[in-house]
Amino acid sequence: MITQQLADIIPPATTNDGLATIYESVTTSPPASIEENSVCVCKCNYRELVFSEVGAITDWNKNDKTTLLFKKAIAGDSITIKLYKDTTPYTIVDNTYGDYYAGTLTGQPLYWGFIADWNKIYNSLGPGTYYFEITTVIIGTTTVTESIEYYLQPYSDFQANGTVRIETYNTGNIISSQFNYESLLTGGWYQSVRIKGKLLPKIPKITTDNYINQNNEIIQIQDKITNEYELELSLIPSVIADTLIYDNMLANKILISDYNIYNEDVKRQVELRPTDIEKKYFNYNNNVKFKIKLTESKDNIIKNNY
Repeated sequence: MITQQLADIIPPATTNDGLATIYESVTTSPPASIEENSVCVCKCNYRELVFSEVGAITDWNKNDKTTLLFKKAIAGDSITIKLYKDTTPYTIVDNTYGDYYAGTLTGQPLYWGFIADWNKIYNSLGPGTYYFEITTVIIGTTTVTESIEYYLQPYSDFQANGTVRIETYNTGNIISSQFNYESLLTGGWYQSVRIKGKLLPKIPKITTDNYINQNNEIIQIQDKITNEYELELSLIPSVIADTLIYDNMLANKILISDYNIYNEDVKRQVELRPTDIEKKYFNYNNNVKFKIKLTESKDNIIKNNY
């Protein structure tokens, strides 16, 4: 992952951003820009680290996926996805390199999706630097866009050290988004991103409900412990940050895996819910940092007496 080091020498400042821009579909004229998800519409100086086991999958936590989602304006539009390794293109036409949804998503026939399986890609094409090129013809207008780069490597604990993986499953409709996740896939639309960062050790918070009896003794009615977490992320560009904050953090299910070697314990696919988001930007860096507070999705560490 490519990041700039200016953040280490320039004091940060905190700011609050507005809502993400909404692009509405227009059926009477060509849209101003392609509607896309998880794809950078500019040349981004950013590379995401992704991993695969060598051979068949034996541990899902060692294998990454990347999701792309697009939307046509009318049925006659076309969307072509190519996977590039260096300068060699591989056109996505089936499930050879992942799960390909060519207008087959339930309830949304104009959606085109691809969930890249880096285990399949690694075992077919090998390690290296990859990116996606998407060509769309929307109401007669042709647009070509490129994704960020993905640096595919065989998994090792040492290589994955210093990263976290955020996986989400989304159903329902985010009003500000151009995508409606209702009825896409059973269980929700899957997305995943690996970012440099750390899920800090859980902090237990206790809540007590007691009463004092006639002998002035404290009698327990109910006590509860809630584990709170803090996710610290490294510098990321807005194309990653916007999807992470305005989409992934609103998902029905959020699973976070921490791959830092020096951590309190091993955390794999811990299901959490965000409770607060802090954003920092830097005057001479167009990337941003986030600190996200979370709590466990299951709130059942409760002791009842009555």
